[in-house]
Amino acid sequence: MPAGATYDLISTQTISSAGTTVTFSSIPGTYRDLVLIIYPKATTAADIRFRFNGDTNANYRARFASGDSGTLYSSFGSFLTSCSATAYAATATTAGNSMHKIEIMSYSNTNTYKPVLCHSGDSTARDIIANIWKSTSAITSITLGGDSSLNAIFATGSIFSLYGIASANA
Repeated sequence: MPAGATYDLISTQTISSAGTTVTFSSIPGTYRDLVLIIYPKATTAADIRFRFNGDTNANYRARFASGDSGTLYSSFGSFLTSCSATAYAATATTAGNSMHKIEIMSYSNTNTYKPVLCHSGDSTARDIIANIWKSTSAITSITLGGDSSLNAIFATGSIFSLYGIASANA
């Protein structure tokens, strides 16, 4: 990221009732990249997954690298129906026990697929996941939930903040 780039808060959501999915909609196309920071609390053990623009087709790919207690894991997923923000079950019962950072590059560019880099971790594991959304559509909404069906898993108190990154010469 070039010097001078800034993070502008687009929206923050704090879950007020358990069992909901989270959607950011009407995302403005005025930034270079997006960053989503999540401090989840979970109602059930599930991976955190997300989709762009309601796309439920098999247009997502992922490369997982995970580590816990000195053991490293790696895998690849193709023809997926959602992106993955974590490769391990989210079971934190208090917000702040785990953190997820999702970086979405060139989200408003209509000439390229959308690369997404996810970093997540808690006191027991760390994940890095490289995703790609095979669409040239500009991203205008993001929906988060659990497992590949985006079932609702978030408990009261989960915090989601979406930032836009403006380049120094934007």
